[in-house]
Amino acid sequence: MISQDDIIYFIVTDRFYDGDPNNNAGVDKSNPRKFHGGDLKGILGKLDYIVNLGVTAIWITPVYLNITDFYGDNPYHYYWPKDFTKIDPHLFSAINNYPAGDKRYLQYFVKTCHSRGIKVILDVVVNHAGYGVKDSGAFPADWFSGDFDGLPEFNLNNPDVVDYFINNLIDWIESSGIDGIRMDMAKDIPAKFWYYYKSIIKGKF
Repeated sequence: MISQDDIIYFIVTDRFYDGDPNNNAGVDKSNPRKFHGGDLKGILGKLDYIVNLGVTAIWITPVYLNITDFYGDNPYHYYWPKDFTKIDPHLFSAINNYPAGDKRYLQYFVKTCHSRGIKVILDVVVNHAGYGVKDSGAFPADWFSGDFDGLPEFNLNNPDVVDYFINNLIDWIESSGIDGIRMDMAKDIPAKFWYYYKSIIKGKF
């Protein structure tokens, strides 16, 4: 559990450290609009540095499988998800014969951080999907209510959508052992969603 005593260090994973050249598809470190290769393995490779800073918790950007490109921009921030159940291949590293994108890799990441006394806060997205996802058929059309700067927004007043994301969050929490979450676009999320979230997630950390 995260407390007021924790010292939190925010990491934009793609921009932190490239620990695995095998997941560098499309990386162009000379272009600020492209992937730069930072990954979860890169963070693990820098735990000595993080510990020496006096940090007790790291807050990492989302790990979801994202769209790959939007008019030349890569989602190096990972806020353009297209699949909320898998880890993006740019962040994933092969270990223990886990299938590509397997959530157990995040569990491995969290356990390794915990072994060094570092807690993990995972950034999550429920407000929207990546560009073009609404038209891809990945989710029912009536799950969307509008858009945010072109990003298709989910209708979080729809009980089916709320149920999907609450269960999705529980799955990420329980499968990985993270110590907390940070909710993207929190101010735009309806009160009804927060009510269910707080009642169901309570006690998970």
